[in-house]
Amino acid sequence: MPKDEALIGRLKTMFIDLASQNINSDIYLVCYIVRLGGMKGPEKDHFGGHGSMIFGNHHDGRMFSYFDTKQGSKHSSFKRPFGCAVLKLNLFNTDPEDMEHDMPIYTAVVEGNYTELHQDIIFGNTKAYAKNQRAEMLRIHLQTFYGVLDDVIKANVAQLQDIPHTLRLGFPDVVFPDDTRNELYFTLQSADFSMFGRARNLQVTISVRDNHTSNIIENAIYTGSGTQPISQWESMVFYHEQKPHWGETVKVAIPKMEQWERSHIFIMVRHVSSTGNNSPNTSQLGGDKAIAMGFVPLFLPPQHRDFVADGTHTLFMYRFDRGCHNYIDSTPWCCRSTSPSNMQGENKSKSPPTTRRLGHHKTASNHSFMSTSSSNLFQSSSDISSSSAAAAAAAPATSKLVMLRDTLSVSTFLCSTRFTQNKVLVKLLNWRDIIEDPQGSDELLAVLDQFTFVGEVEVVKFLADILDALFDIMLWPYSAETRNEVNDEVLAAIVWLLGIVQDRRFSNFRPVLDVYIEQRFVAQNQRDDDGTTIFECLLRGMSRLCTSSSDPSKAKRLRSSMKVWDYLFRFIVRSRQNQSAAQMDDLFQTELEELLRAITQLMSADQPSSMIGTQTLALQHFADILVELFAVFTPQQTMDVAVKFIDTCAHVTGRLVGFKLAMILSIVKGPSLNDASCRLVFSKHVFRWIRVWLNSYMASAKDVIFSRQVEQQQEVMDQQQTRLPRSQWIENLRLSLTILSEVLSKVRRAFGLAASGLSSSVSSPSLGSRPISLATSIGEEESTQEYSPSDLSGITEAALQLVPQLLNAYKELQRLTIQAIQVSNVPESNGGNGGASPLLSPSVSRPMSRQSFSILRERTSSISGSRATFSLADMIQDAGSSSKSKTTVVLQALATLPYSPFPSSYPFTPSKGAAQTNQAAMISTGLMDLTVVLLELFYLTPRQQWVHYIETVSEQDGPEETADFLRKVCYTCMGILFGDSITFMDESTVQSDGMLRSEEDMTRETRALPFQWLNLSAIAHQVVLMDILEPIITIFENPAFVPLKISYLDVVDDEAKLGQSLLLVWRTYFSSVLRVVGSPRLELEKFLPQEQRAVWKIAGNMRGQVGAKLFLKLWNLADGNRNASREQQQQHRVSSNVDYFGGDINFDDPLRKSMASIEEVDDDEHHHDGEEDEEDDEVEETEEKGLAPNEPHQPSTSTKSTSICLLQQDLSHSILRPACSVMLTHHDRVRVNALTVIVDIMTFELYAYGELRSIQHHIISALDGLVMTNLKGDTIISSKIAPEMIRILENRLSADNRQDLIPTGKKSVESLSILLGLLLQIRSLPANNDEFMDERITATLKLMRYIQVIEREEIYIKYVHQLVQLHLDSRNFIEAALTLRFHADLLAWDPAEKAQDIPELGLSSQSSFARKEGLYLKMMTYLDQGSAWEICVQLCKDLAHEYEFTLCDYTKLSDMLQRQASFVENIAKKERCFTEYFRVGFYGRGFPVSSRNKQYVYRGLEWEKLSSFVERMQNRHPNAQLLTVKHAAIPENQLREMEMALDGQYLHITPVVPLPSNNSYLQNPLAPDYIKKYYEFNEVCQFSFSHPVTKESTTVADKQPESDFLNLWTERVEFECEDIFPTIVRRSKIIAMQVKELSPIENALEAMHNKNAELVSLNKKYLASGNRANLSPFSMALNGAVDAPVNGGVPLYKKAFLSEQYWDDHPEMHQAIEQLQQSILDQAVIIKECLVTHDKLVSNEMRPFHTTLTEFYYKNFADEIKILKEKARPKKATTSKTKADIPTLPALPLMSPISRAFSIPTPVGEFPGAPLTPTSSFDHATMSRAESISRTLKMSLRKKSRKRSTSTNGLK
Repeated sequence: MPKDEALIGRLKTMFIDLASQNINSDIYLVCYIVRLGGMKGPEKDHFGGHGSMIFGNHHDGRMFSYFDTKQGSKHSSFKRPFGCAVLKLNLFNTDPEDMEHDMPIYTAVVEGNYTELHQDIIFGNTKAYAKNQRAEMLRIHLQTFYGVLDDVIKANVAQLQDIPHTLRLGFPDVVFPDDTRNELYFTLQSADFSMFGRARNLQVTISVRDNHTSNIIENAIYTGSGTQPISQWESMVFYHEQKPHWGETVKVAIPKMEQWERSHIFIMVRHVSSTGNNSPNTSQLGGDKAIAMGFVPLFLPPQHRDFVADGTHTLFMYRFDRGCHNYIDSTPWCCRSTSPSNMQGENKSKSPPTTRRLGHHKTASNHSFMSTSSSNLFQSSSDISSSSAAAAAAAPATSKLVMLRDTLSVSTFLCSTRFTQNKVLVKLLNWRDIIEDPQGSDELLAVLDQFTFVGEVEVVKFLADILDALFDIMLWPYSAETRNEVNDEVLAAIVWLLGIVQDRRFSNFRPVLDVYIEQRFVAQNQRDDDGTTIFECLLRGMSRLCTSSSDPSKAKRLRSSMKVWDYLFRFIVRSRQNQSAAQMDDLFQTELEELLRAITQLMSADQPSSMIGTQTLALQHFADILVELFAVFTPQQTMDVAVKFIDTCAHVTGRLVGFKLAMILSIVKGPSLNDASCRLVFSKHVFRWIRVWLNSYMASAKDVIFSRQVEQQQEVMDQQQTRLPRSQWIENLRLSLTILSEVLSKVRRAFGLAASGLSSSVSSPSLGSRPISLATSIGEEESTQEYSPSDLSGITEAALQLVPQLLNAYKELQRLTIQAIQVSNVPESNGGNGGASPLLSPSVSRPMSRQSFSILRERTSSISGSRATFSLADMIQDAGSSSKSKTTVVLQALATLPYSPFPSSYPFTPSKGAAQTNQAAMISTGLMDLTVVLLELFYLTPRQQWVHYIETVSEQDGPEETADFLRKVCYTCMGILFGDSITFMDESTVQSDGMLRSEEDMTRETRALPFQWLNLSAIAHQVVLMDILEPIITIFENPAFVPLKISYLDVVDDEAKLGQSLLLVWRTYFSSVLRVVGSPRLELEKFLPQEQRAVWKIAGNMRGQVGAKLFLKLWNLADGNRNASREQQQQHRVSSNVDYFGGDINFDDPLRKSMASIEEVDDDEHHHDGEEDEEDDEVEETEEKGLAPNEPHQPSTSTKSTSICLLQQDLSHSILRPACSVMLTHHDRVRVNALTVIVDIMTFELYAYGELRSIQHHIISALDGLVMTNLKGDTIISSKIAPEMIRILENRLSADNRQDLIPTGKKSVESLSILLGLLLQIRSLPANNDEFMDERITATLKLMRYIQVIEREEIYIKYVHQLVQLHLDSRNFIEAALTLRFHADLLAWDPAEKAQDIPELGLSSQSSFARKEGLYLKMMTYLDQGSAWEICVQLCKDLAHEYEFTLCDYTKLSDMLQRQASFVENIAKKERCFTEYFRVGFYGRGFPVSSRNKQYVYRGLEWEKLSSFVERMQNRHPNAQLLTVKHAAIPENQLREMEMALDGQYLHITPVVPLPSNNSYLQNPLAPDYIKKYYEFNEVCQFSFSHPVTKESTTVADKQPESDFLNLWTERVEFECEDIFPTIVRRSKIIAMQVKELSPIENALEAMHNKNAELVSLNKKYLASGNRANLSPFSMALNGAVDAPVNGGVPLYKKAFLSEQYWDDHPEMHQAIEQLQQSILDQAVIIKECLVTHDKLVSNEMRPFHTTLTEFYYKNFADEIKILKEKARPKKATTSKTKADIPTLPALPLMSPISRAFSIPTPVGEFPGAPLTPTSSFDHATMSRAESISRTLKMSLRKKSRKRSTSTNGLK
């Protein structure tokens, strides 16, 4: 423990600068503990840890008393070894509970092994250490911090403030130029004093002394971090150890830098007494106990210019001489060292050898870093000599030291940013001393040659001084023979030095080099005496390297110099700028041009193949030259240099192409495009260089391969490229896209800085008022310059020439993306996440990397590199700020991709989280790059220029080629916005619609823009609609693009081919416009408010201002050219009755009149008239369509004929679905215009046929997909569509004088409105929520009924299977099978009829018979799972009949009959549980209107009872409350209270009993019970529910037991449902209800009938089964009949209802009384028959029980037996019955359930209220016998159980 008790528990330190290798390896905390005291260990010793020597309190350095020593130690306490504690650290553990640790303390068994004690503990060498009772353990607290030191301290100020830091023995992994550290770590290792002859207690004292005065330098030694410096340090003392091993380390830190050069470490060894009786002067120089001395110079004599080398040094020891002073220069200090030559010829120090097996490793001293100023580092040798002479003169004569044979080993380790230990570096910095020698040139060349072997970290410490020295050496006036040789070596040294700074390990020193070039290099003398300048030397040296590239030694230096071309040319340019002489211009220009020509010559095609490496480096670093050339060349000259060099590289192949493109990208990113004079010309050159790669793979490969053959046909073909790898094409394409994007960005920043950004309008075609790019950033790198609009026009015109190739590349990349995703097995994403694939989605994407942000910073300065994520608020802020760029938004989205977008380096480096070779990620990212480039290009291009380009294409290539080009443009736009497959769309013909096929492709969402990229999606829609598609409409105004009549005919010739191309482009363009306008990404009403504001600021009202007008204008253009002559109009108009939708119209079909409406409408369907809030101009636009009012109408026999435009008729089929999508929008203008187009299409069929059939079917199909799949529309839109469509239809028909068709049209519109309401109702019910499962099934059934009426078979089948799947998900197998029958009923048993394939259901094309057969087999499978074998038998009969009479296939017939037999066997032998039924009432406004205040009968699940059913309903409706009303009908007042709650939900649940129908099986007495029981619970639609009611009681109610039965009145409610169970749903609505009351005797009569039926059924069952069945149920039923009461029992029934009083009081019940008496007699007969059956089947063990039953039967039914016997005697029958005929049966006591089980009568008085009647002797006898029977029965059962267990064990 510390001597200062105030520091107990407060010793703290922070270990900083831990390297990564330290964290990942095993690391230990070692605490060495020493004690302070005498040699023999007195009782009051002080203990302290090694930790307390290493660190202490920052404010108080007093740790131990031995720290207080000054010039003499006056204490008798010594540092003695005690123990050691070791803890293995886990630096990754951040658990707060693991911060406290206990470290056991161990002591060394042998004191001499104390320094190795920690290794013994780690390796478990238990023989070397032991425990000590005086010190058991240390308690420490550890905590790990991560991050930069300053940030960690700021974040934990209260915890880490004023805590001392413990540094590494070496520099950390990351260092900075301004770090300052000058420390020498001195370790006392061991000694060998065996020559003394006897054991000594040795103590070593260390101090730092001046070389000249021998005075001790005060406060130069530190014992640990946080401690105060001391002047002398004393080591531990080992008892009588002649070869001690200390292993103690101290730090030497001299504050004054100049003192280091003239200081040394003085070592004194003394012997201390074991008794502690030392004289006061023992530690003084010349003391009696001082036995030896030694020293270690810090700078090696005699010049004191070289710092002592790191390593272990064995020192000479001398006899202590008090008067010796000037020994440093005259006495050897080291006999051997690990660096004996003081590091000569080596650049790295070796690790010192150690005897420890495991210990901390020191970092080599070459990890030191640079010195910012080293001008005063060394003194000249003359100064040192003079000071030494002066000191020698002042001091007395030096006495001669006596060398001892003993030695002492120490080790030194330097951590300094100021001093060096390398002799080569010292010679280089003092090169003038060498060059003055006659042979100095040779030695200087040797030093320069050795310089490249110096350690890098030693070099960077003196970076500026070394550069000064090298440039001075270069300017020295050498002889002509040696000048070039020296300059070449100097240039090699400069290149090597600059290469070190280029290394990423020393990237922090690049700013230091920049400062040197800009400041210090300028002030240096850059011309020698003969006028030679630095730039001349550098230029000539580099020229010699370039012209001598064939020399292997020169080629290596050339490649090294290429890597630092940027710095070399910076030196050249700065050197030229420092020269003021004008005559230097010509010389500089000449030599620089000569060098550039030499560099260009390196890339010529005649270079050998060995130059590929050199050419690669030239391509990588040539762009760095151009940046510096702008300072000395004009922009035009610089451009000429670049163009000449790149043109010379045209022959390169393979990976060199990628490096060339990367070079072009670097040039474009530079200042090349900033100058207006060469921007246009250079941009065209760039487009020329990248044009070959901006194309599809096959086109690029063809151009590359054939161009090589042409160029090399006269040359050697060794470099010819015979094939182009596809991966290389993708890489080159992506680089070319990056170049093109950078050019567009440069052009935008140069021309568009004055634009208003995102908030400005983009509709103006003028150049001045229109924003010229996607991105407009104010305040970027380039400043606003004067420009000419012709330059912008020229650049965009040149870029537009690349559009056809870009479209081909997009198609190819998209195809590869699809293949790559399939190969990568990427799961498809659903629409819930916006359709983002894992390749594009930010949820599975890699996190933001530093590299991605650097790219963002390169692309635009408006992005801050410190932002790690892009939130919605950030994106909205970007959208709302005029100073932000739309390219910013694009790049923010692209930065989330797995591969970095727009690669700026080559080869590509995938992101950290990406796979090693994720081709799908790279290709998909390339596709996004191409997307952004296309959007940027078209946004940058003015409208008129885009139109002019299309017109030029039309003039040059003709309408057909132009149509194909425009189709590709539309296809690419759809691919960008929606991910449509261009391959599918490109397969479109006049007969097939490839766009529709692409829309049905479920994988297209993986290629679409992710929905999360809100801003990018809005920008893409804006560019596509307003900048790409909208200008194209100008082309369609050209009469040459109007298809001729022959286009619609089945004719094959050139004219027809042209017409078909025009038809396809009309269809494609119109559909594309409609799809963009109807895109869900533009439906602002579905967005959050923040998202709405963001999209509105970006896109504005482009749907209403541009989109709605665009497609309406296009529709009017399709109606014929307004300016054409009437003859031309007549040529394009014909009267036609052709069904252009491809349907077969049958005018005799009777169902055509019933398809427009449906009679059944749900109760919750409400239609509201939409408010007509459209503006007048909108109405006028909608009325412009249709035929001219003066168009004649030709009546016919069936319908009036009106002429129809063929082009509009042709467009109708392809645009109807997207038009319906646009119709389902909240935007009024867009919706009305879309309805106008749809109404026009409807009028075509009305004019042709007088009714709507095909159009209605197509609209139904479109609405079904749009509403259910695409989630389009809502109830508000639905309420507006019908009135708006009717109004438009009436206006159109009235304008054409066809008012007779208005009723038919209105009827169809209303029918469509009903369909839309049904679809929305189904969609509004959650699909995955069980609460609304029943409502969803009911709504689906209503929709199916509607579809069935309108005969849309394909939609009907789809919903049938959807309903089947819903039932299967709920395990309702019977309902699923019955639903599937709807599909089967549509098919006929006709093997010749073909059934169409249904791909979405997995049904291929097959015969109708086979399709129906498969459905039947599937139905039987489901019914078998639901145990509905009776229905299975009927299906088997149907199939067997068809097999026998239709197919005549007896093999199938046999199989089916066998299957039918198995079902019948299941009916007869398998036990089934028939489900119960429950009535559920739904009350409250919280339920949907369709089920509110309605009652349903539910068919429960198998084995489901009331409690389970109630729980299931509560789980389905968790917010509902259960009502406890016992009545079937809820009172009116309670209903009103429940309706008052807005969200109230109430459930009324009661069990119901099915009432069997008049089934023949139930009426047949021969039908077995298992058949009757099935029909009792199935094929039922009526149910009953009974509950007791309160009536006035009789006078004996409170006195007699039978009074309860006399007052038992029951209310029975009978329900009738609309469906017969089982049906296609598990519930049915109650349509009728009847209530009636049952009197007490009627209740008793019903109970007797039920019991009699039960006994008869059991008797039949056991008679048929014999001894095989379990007899227990039969025995228990008989026991309850002969003895137990049935609802009070037969005795109470007789007492209550067969009494004279009841007969007299209730004359209206005489018939019921007689029926009850007869039922009792019948029961007596039935029980007798059952006892006979029971007697036959009972076992011997149960025979006593049967005897008991028989006795009780004769006892309890004695009167009935007597009556039956009398009736059996032959006597005259009476026709009337009197009161005397009613027998009076004795009352029997009540029995407990246990007593009834064993027929034991209850003792008298057991139950309160029982009559106290005396028992006869028979009763007592019966009781004793019953008890004995009970005991016998139990014993027999136990014996049987033991026998059974014994036999079982025997079998085992």
